[in-house]
Amino acid sequence: MLDAFLFDFDGVIVDTEPLHHRAFQRVLDPLGLPISWEEYQRRYIGFDDRDALRERFQAGGEPLSHSRMKALIHRKAQAFLEIIRTEGAQPYPGLVELIRSTSAPRPTALCSGALLSDV
Repeated sequence: MLDAFLFDFDGVIVDTEPLHHRAFQRVLDPLGLPISWEEYQRRYIGFDDRDALRERFQAGGEPLSHSRMKALIHRKAQAFLEIIRTEGAQPYPGLVELIRSTSAPRPTALCSGALLSDV
């Protein structure tokens, strides 16, 4: 018997990868380090922001200091929030109903490795 339900956020409840990609574009395109959707899917899905930035700068032959990385992570988080605020993010079809039907009366929680502001 299941005692509780835990749901991951990114990719399980909401497909946020296209939104993360667009947020990275807003930060990296002006720096001359664009990432196409195809490249993002092939190389960067599954990375947290820090590792994605580190990988992209390394691939572009650009140095990335700790302070610059922190600033870029902040800018990317702000861009992501702006995209969510203006366009929204919808759960996968039928997921809300599934959660409602399986969780009561069991404890249900949302978990994520993403930034708290991204959830």
